[in-house]
This record gives sequence, C-alpha cells and structure tokens, in this order.
Amino acid sequence: MGIILLHSIEHFNFYSFPEEVPFEWMKFTDQAIWRGLFFTFSNKAYAVFALLFGFSFYIQDNNQQRRGKDFRLRFLWRLFILFIIGQFNAAFFTGEILTMYAILGIILPIFCRMRTVRMNMWEGQMANMTWALEHGRILQTPGLFLFGMLVGRRKYFLYSEQNERLWLKALAISLLCFFPIYGLNNMLPEFIERSAVLVPLQLILSSFSSLSFMVLLVTGLLLTFYRVKDRSFFMRFTSYGKMSLTNYLGQSIFGSLLFYHWGFELGRYLGITYSFLFGILFVLLQMVFCSWWLRHHKHGPFEGLWKRLTWIGKNK
Repeated sequence: MGIILLHSIEHFNFYSFPEEVPFEWMKFTDQAIWRGLFFTFSNKAYAVFALLFGFSFYIQDNNQQRRGKDFRLRFLWRLFILFIIGQFNAAFFTGEILTMYAILGIILPIFCRMRTVRMNMWEGQMANMTWALEHGRILQTPGLFLFGMLVGRRKYFLYSEQNERLWLKALAISLLCFFPIYGLNNMLPEFIERSAVLVPLQLILSSFSSLSFMVLLVTGLLLTFYRVKDRSFFMRFTSYGKMSLTNYLGQSIFGSLLFYHWGFELGRYLGITYSFLFGILFVLLQMVFCSWWLRHHKHGPFEGLWKRLTWIGKNK
C-alpha cells in the first residue's frame, strides 16, 4: 500500500506535474505529503517487500521438505517465470522491480540448506556492503531475502514470550540507530563540501537509516498485532496481502495508463495532493476487488497463474 501511495505522487516515475496549483493552500499540502510519504516509505517499503519475499520462499521450501521433496530447482524455474512477468510489467512501469527480484532471488536456493550460523555471517556481510551499487539495493536486497528466510526458519513471526522480547529489543535498537544516523546524514552537507566524500557517506548513512526505519515499521506492526486482542481490523488486509503480485502489476498497468503520455497523461493536471487522494482511492478499490475475488477463488489472478506455471508438468 505504501509503495502504491508513493508511486501515485511520483506519477509512477513519470514526474510530470502541473505548473501551477489550483489553490494556494495546496503548496503546503503538496510539500507535507511529498516529504511525509518519502520519509515513511522511500527505501523502506521495498525493504519490507524483499524481507517477505525471502520469508515466502522459506514457507514454500519448508512445505516441500515436509513432503520429502526438494524445492530448489522448481524455485529457479519459478524465478524464471517471475523474470518474464517482470518484463511484462516493465512494458508499463519504468520503476519495476520484479526482474531484479528474479535475478537476485537465485541466492535463496543456494544458501537455503546452509546452517543458520553460517547464513547469518553471509547475510550480515552482504547487508553491510549496501552502498556499493545502486544506492545499496543490488547487494542489500539479497541480504533482506536471506534475512526473511532466516526469520521463517527460526519462526520469529510466531507469537511467544521469547519472540516478543526479541522484537522489543529490535524495536529499541532500531530507534537508537535511526534518529542519530538520520540526523547525521542531514548534517553532513554543512561540514563536508567535497562531493567525492559527501556522496558516498550519505549513501552509506541513508542505507542504514532506511534499514533501521524498516525494522521500526515491521516490529511496530508485529508487536501491535501481538498485543491487540481484537485483530479484526488487521485481518481486513489479509486479502490484499495474498494478492500482492496482482496489486503490484495492477498499479503498473493502471498507473501508467492514467499518468503516462500514451494514456490519459493526468500528471499534467493532478498535483501531489490530488495524486495522493487518487492513490488512496486506488488502494481502496484494490482492497474491494481482492476481497471479492478471494471469495470466489483460492488465489489472485497473477498469483494463480504463477503457481500453475511453477508446477506445470509436475504433480505437487
């Protein structure tokens, strides 16, 4: 949801905006929404997505292991299908990430049989090199894949008093890390003028601050879920999560249709505030569609297609 809201105000990477705002007060709301969403979701939502990608691999691999089957080669085939889906998505949305996931996801079947201690070492080494390429995403993403798989393997998402204490510690550590790193990153331009030094340092600090904030988001939601007795509000979002691939592809297709030059090119008319409201409306419509679809089908349209192609020619 956060990704779609962010993409909406960005006009799905097209960055075409009206020259003037219709009302003076929108200058304030435009800036508040832009800065607020980027602070909350930029480089954080994708990290949560990557962590859950690794977690979902663990679930599938573990289910097949229980049946005495090796899922690794089948997962490589599944990644190839994801690569094709990513190419389809790239025809609509320039910021698509599925192709990168398909390529970098190869690390999961390679390391999934490694003992937890050794995997922790590799995951830590990769995450610590986040500034090397593309603002850290190329090497950070596999690290998050492995971290998600580790969370699944150690059953950290399941409620227990021990896990609750663990996530409380993670929340405290992420709080202690985020604010000093974020503040230091904003202060650097006042003290360092050489771009050759400033740019790499800011990339390093922004990567670590984003990871810290991602842990804040995950632990905050998880601990709230643990503590709340009536979870009916949270359960309303389950259908949306089950159809995350369909929702992601849907935002690419409809977002580009509405904002790109080959479609309605609404970016010329909708400023940031209106685009934010459009994003909220679009998410609500997706939630209604997901709830309706899953009342009649077991999987979302693209989730079901991906699953059928994954197991094509083989009886599970």
